[in-house]
Amino acid sequence: MLNNGGDVADVAQANNMRSRKRSPVDVRFWSEQGRGVIAMSFGVAHGAALDDAGELWAWNVEDREPIKLAAAPSRWLGLARGRYTSLACSGNGLYAVTSSGALLHWSSVAVPDAAPTRACSTAAASGTPAPPSPVRLGGALAAVSATAVAASDVAVLDDGSAFAWGDDRHLQLGLRDDSIKALRRGATHASRPAAVSGPWLADGRDGRVRAVAAGGGGTEGGHTAFLVETTRGDELYTCGYGRWGALGARAFSHIAGLRPVTTLASLREYDEALGRVVPLRILGVACGDAHTAAVLSSGNVFTWGWNDGGQLGDGGKAATHTPVMLKAPAEFRLSRFAHVACGPASTAAWS
Repeated sequence: MLNNGGDVADVAQANNMRSRKRSPVDVRFWSEQGRGVIAMSFGVAHGAALDDAGELWAWNVEDREPIKLAAAPSRWLGLARGRYTSLACSGNGLYAVTSSGALLHWSSVAVPDAAPTRACSTAAASGTPAPPSPVRLGGALAAVSATAVAASDVAVLDDGSAFAWGDDRHLQLGLRDDSIKALRRGATHASRPAAVSGPWLADGRDGRVRAVAAGGGGTEGGHTAFLVETTRGDELYTCGYGRWGALGARAFSHIAGLRPVTTLASLREYDEALGRVVPLRILGVACGDAHTAAVLSSGNVFTWGWNDGGQLGDGGKAATHTPVMLKAPAEFRLSRFAHVACGPASTAAWS
């Protein structure tokens, strides 16, 4: 089951919907084709999805009201060998990780309105898609996942390390802390990928980054979430611009270095097999321009941040700086969700 809320710029089946939905709606495009959605990501005017066969799908929208979407998502350029394992949309482009650990980048994405069987890049919308550019990270290490938004990019490697590059004016890359000394001496832009050394590595800790998500950018935005595995359980760290509440720091702060989202860290469930209470696992995290969403092992979805377009899915427009669990519509009470994705001002969750 796929549910979507917020500005409807995300799924082709939403053609007849109003441009804004403050409560989640059901989307059945992939389930009707017998395909499962593994991951979704959204750019400024396009979206992409990864299915359980390792294929990529893409769709776009016109920048006008009412929002006009392609007739249906189209298959993205396939691989001669292997399959895609992860994806991330940037402002106008797309990153994809392959089963061999390669990180590929298309600078722009456009899906023709006729929705052909294979999507093409802008450079070759009527012919063979332009080849992607490989991104070199960590020597011989393989990429696991990546996230991209506006002018900031972060990638996770198979050893649990993370590299970041691009715009860092609001500390969104996780490369600097928020001390006065660091703010004065640190560069506001990283021209090359640099290793992120977060709190999960301090004092002999052995945390491994499993996934990353990023959102926003520009003069009033830009935040990143790092999902980290530790011996004590999963931990979520955020950094960057905090005035919209997207950091989940229980405050509308200006900017902040890497901090744990303590609301999620405090949640527990009873494990019958172990016979004791254990921390809830964090299955996934996603970031919009000014909001963040996470799905936990209990199947519950939490959202926080700005809510002017109903992107938090709580039926209202009030922002919150603290993660809040979604309880409506009825599907959220009866289903166990396993995935979550965010557009600039929208959220999607599916099982």
